[in-house]
Amino acid sequence: MKNYHILIAALSIALMDIYFYYQGIVLNKSYIYEEFNIMENLQAFFLLASFVIYALTLLIAQRGERAVVFAGMLLWLTFFLREVDFEELNIPAVVAFVTVGRVKDTILTVLWLLTAAYIVKNFSRYKTLIGSIVFSKLGLVVFVGGLMLVGGDMFEKMDFLHHDFYEEMLELNGYALILFGSLFFPFFLRSLRQESENRL
Repeated sequence: MKNYHILIAALSIALMDIYFYYQGIVLNKSYIYEEFNIMENLQAFFLLASFVIYALTLLIAQRGERAVVFAGMLLWLTFFLREVDFEELNIPAVVAFVTVGRVKDTILTVLWLLTAAYIVKNFSRYKTLIGSIVFSKLGLVVFVGGLMLVGGDMFEKMDFLHHDFYEEMLELNGYALILFGSLFFPFFLRSLRQESENRL
């Protein structure tokens, strides 16, 4: 990931913020940041797209990468299921059964425990990849996205004019950064492989 990639992402997010600020605050179209409207729907789309990218990356991941890629895929799936209120949607009963309440929580908990246990058991195989991600520009982008989600959660608990707009805006920015990082993740893995081959 190059510096100009980060600049493009920052400019894209800034333009998105300006548009929604103008629509939601200047024009007072408060419906755009209400439940099941454009800002929330866009958040869900960003997360779903991130999940799909990681799922596709998993298909081509190598042996020392798969568990970490799967953990990333599971993370975005968890966020997606948290963000979308499936109980409010008109969906088939089978889909509702596995995406709402205790069943969803149980499935996710089991998947997380199994994934974490596997990575810990085989940590020597994955520690280099995990370290490379954490200390990379890609890792920094996703980390900043996570901080924005925390900020959005803080705004949700506040009570001032348009606090819900700023909550949704921070979450949208956070998920946009996560999607940006996801788009570059397959290329990041490929560059790590090339570096490893060059050292041989």
